[in-house]
Amino acid sequence: ALLLKIKIPENAYKLAVLYFIFSALVFLPFAFKGPSDPALYSPMQLSMLIFYAIAVAFLWQFDARFERIAKYIRIGKENTLLLLAIAGLFVISTIFPQFSITVGTVTGYLQPKGGALTIGEVQPFFIQYGEFTLAPAYYHFGTAFFFAVPMVAYLAFRVYRKRDVCDLTMLLWAIALLIALAGQNRFAYYFAAVSAIFAGLAMDKVFEIMHFYRLISREKKISALRISLAILLAFLLIYPTYSLAEAQSRGVGAINKQWFEAMVWLRENTPENGYEDYYYQLYAPGNPREKYSYPFETYGVISWWDYGHWILAIGKRMAIANPFQQGIGNFYDEIPGAAPFFVGRNESYAEKIAEALNVRYVVTDIEMATGKFYAMATWAEGDLPLAYKYYDGILYLTPQGKLSIGYDVPFGSIGLTRIPNELYYETMAARFHIFDGSGLKHYRLVYESEPSDEWKFYQSIGTSPLEIAIYETIQRAKFGVPPSLCAGEIFIKAAYTMLYQKNFGLTVDLNATGYVKIFERVKGAVVKGKANAEFVEVTAKIKTNQGRIFEYYQKVEVKNGEYEVVLPYSHDSRYEVRPVTPYVFKSGEVVKELTVEEEKVIKGEVIVLDLV
Repeated sequence: ALLLKIKIPENAYKLAVLYFIFSALVFLPFAFKGPSDPALYSPMQLSMLIFYAIAVAFLWQFDARFERIAKYIRIGKENTLLLLAIAGLFVISTIFPQFSITVGTVTGYLQPKGGALTIGEVQPFFIQYGEFTLAPAYYHFGTAFFFAVPMVAYLAFRVYRKRDVCDLTMLLWAIALLIALAGQNRFAYYFAAVSAIFAGLAMDKVFEIMHFYRLISREKKISALRISLAILLAFLLIYPTYSLAEAQSRGVGAINKQWFEAMVWLRENTPENGYEDYYYQLYAPGNPREKYSYPFETYGVISWWDYGHWILAIGKRMAIANPFQQGIGNFYDEIPGAAPFFVGRNESYAEKIAEALNVRYVVTDIEMATGKFYAMATWAEGDLPLAYKYYDGILYLTPQGKLSIGYDVPFGSIGLTRIPNELYYETMAARFHIFDGSGLKHYRLVYESEPSDEWKFYQSIGTSPLEIAIYETIQRAKFGVPPSLCAGEIFIKAAYTMLYQKNFGLTVDLNATGYVKIFERVKGAVVKGKANAEFVEVTAKIKTNQGRIFEYYQKVEVKNGEYEVVLPYSHDSRYEVRPVTPYVFKSGEVVKELTVEEEKVIKGEVIVLDLV
């Protein structure tokens, strides 16, 4: 305001100083609870609030007394202010290096990149499918947005002409939130107030120009055309906006039945270890850079960060990753977390992460195996283009009714979905959810939910799951809707059977399975012995709590006449998910069966079984 030569009332300075002082007092009890960090309560924020109060007080006195000192300053008031501002930024950045980090964080909010671009609420507001569009503006704000933005431009003109500090304050508020909105759509929450207020100001101006207020005051000289136009504009503002608000207020996104039941199961069927009593206690926070010292044995539950709060609030267990984007990790900086755990392509790598993070249970869902996998890959690899390496080709239906895969959809064929390549099927996300953990040594399925309610409806058609998936995909495509998650699961499995099953050796259930699956990490029973063949293959039929049966399969190489295999399932498990057949060992022509006890799986005990 001072740079624009706008006169600031003395009371405005006083209110600003009081605002920062009282903010500092409110913050004071929390300022020394942890180390200085721009993302945490720390002395830095307290110092900044005090600095702002002092800076405003200085500007107040500078503005009031400048005429007295003007004879000593030859560069003018505005240039002096500019130099003081630059000097102030330099001083504060020197005293508080975290200030620069905070500025960088704000810039990151306005220009998100990498994994952040996979977060739904972080998407640029006006960009859809790589192109600029105003459709989100209408969906979020109705026609109010299109009344508000011209009013912002008009207010800028009025500030230029009248130099009013109140107008400038309103203008800066609107511009700041418009910039924030353009950067991330989450700021639509805040811009809603701007949209409503400025749309109201716009209608006030319209009523003034169209003589609508004269009608209210019952003046005789009014224009019927102007009044009609004013009423029409009011209708265009109110009715579409109200209709959208009413429709969108009928429901909200929430946890679905499958996830809720899975979290209740997690709470009731996993070791409690004192979590329940401790969950509601007040406890002193520790150093965020050090492991917290709990008064009982702890373990973590790893899933994608979207579900961390559900695991904590409903499951009452500690989530490795959460919606604060904590615990995600990546490959490039070798930070252990959910992203490298699920995108990693072998169990030994995942085990290193699990050991570092004290993982006891793993929770996956169909979204992690289908639509959200690209997000996990982006976070793990560091950038969206790097995640494309996990995808390759399109699954399509030929005119003859056969499935085929290619980079282009031939004329007359129907494209169904983009499919992943071999790298995807090697990831732990696929090994867990697509293959049910088959072939893994230290992880066993202990719970699966029902499929989605939508899929249960489609199953009423009565044909094969693959035919249902094709049918519903074609029907949804007519309305511009992508395939359902369950159809996506079936297509991923269909592509696997067509391209990679021979190499992997794992069989898949070509059907929609549990929406949510929970796995337990165990040491596993170690079975070793002599064998004369090149490989030893182990199979067992596993029955889930939903009554579904799948095959567990593991193949190991025989070295120097000996083999070793680690088995995660026991036949007397306390969980409902367990083998319904003995393990069948096959080495050449030798076939033997083995039943494994739970104690041996938990303790990692050795069982000797020679296959000669």
